[in-house]
Amino acid sequence: MESLQLIKISGNPIEYPPPEILNVSNHAEEADAIVTARIMSFFRCDAYPQLLIPTGNLDLIDAADAVASCLPRLQRLLSIDRFARLTRHQFNTVSNLERLVSRSGLHLREMQLYIQFASEGDESAQEGLSKACVRLVRSMSRVCLEIGSNADVIVDQAGVQDVLPLLSLLHSTCRDLRFALQAFTPNKSCETEDPAMSMPLAAQTGVAAADILSAAQEQKSLLTHGTNTDRDNHDQSLDSVVLSLLEACKAYKDLHDQLRGQISASWRKDDAREPRMCPVRSWSQACASCSKTEEAASILRSCLHLYTPKAYAANDPSVFIELASRFLNSWADLGKGMMALRKVLYLSTDVRKQLQNTQTTVKRATQLLSIWIEQTESNTKAENYI
Repeated sequence: MESLQLIKISGNPIEYPPPEILNVSNHAEEADAIVTARIMSFFRCDAYPQLLIPTGNLDLIDAADAVASCLPRLQRLLSIDRFARLTRHQFNTVSNLERLVSRSGLHLREMQLYIQFASEGDESAQEGLSKACVRLVRSMSRVCLEIGSNADVIVDQAGVQDVLPLLSLLHSTCRDLRFALQAFTPNKSCETEDPAMSMPLAAQTGVAAADILSAAQEQKSLLTHGTNTDRDNHDQSLDSVVLSLLEACKAYKDLHDQLRGQISASWRKDDAREPRMCPVRSWSQACASCSKTEEAASILRSCLHLYTPKAYAANDPSVFIELASRFLNSWADLGKGMMALRKVLYLSTDVRKQLQNTQTTVKRATQLLSIWIEQTESNTKAENYI
């Protein structure tokens, strides 16, 4: 416990993340100074490396890409034994911190896919990009809070010098998220009850903030049935998630054979060119992603048919979440592979239409799963408190 005594940890001294860093603010320097002061106070140090603050107007794509670029570093830092695994209560039990970091990877891949679409001028991707950034803000907030609640264990086992880069990276990550939200929101004077959710949408759609907040509450009520959080309502919301995932799996299963065939046909045409327009590795990865997504869809579909929602609710939901995440991640990887081949990939009108329909169903399944996870975590915390 020597490291704890040196820095005099009690409770959660860093109070990370402060609410100021996750809210859209006109005073960027002030918000960053607050976080810097918290970290300096945590380590009882007189000097801290100055973090550069972006100046000027950030482009939507540049801001989102800056956010996406910092998450892999955070994941690598948290996934090593001396950090995330230190929070395990048992050797073979995955900790909440590890789950949260893993889930942030799903939001990262979703955001990277939207960044690629938006960078190509796809106007429909702009709204999806802003929503993905909002989900990233929430995910990072949970990661920061979980680290704060385990600060004593992490610091005691890993040491102050190893935790300092982690906090610095968290600082820059949350700051980049906030700047991205600012880029999504030209009108910073707009105030709502939930700025992290409604302001990016207002910037993209021009809808009044009150209407957006009402629509968000209405969408959430479809899953939670108002404020009642009893077991029956929770089962109904899980049932919606299961049905949505089944629909997404079926949509891809119906698409797989035609899509794989047309990717292979385009590959053969590219082989006949001299020189070829895309490397063999890109074609091979696209075909492998097709098979991987089909396999993930089959496993998830079989699992969903095997159990009822009540069976999932009664057992550890981590297996269910892991299988769903594997399918959604595979779909995102397939999208990235197809984007790399977009100039030489020839798809029929029917396949393009099926791709669009599959993307819609997968997107809806992702949103429902995200809301259900939020609800489950909230209920678990409430039960533990009681």
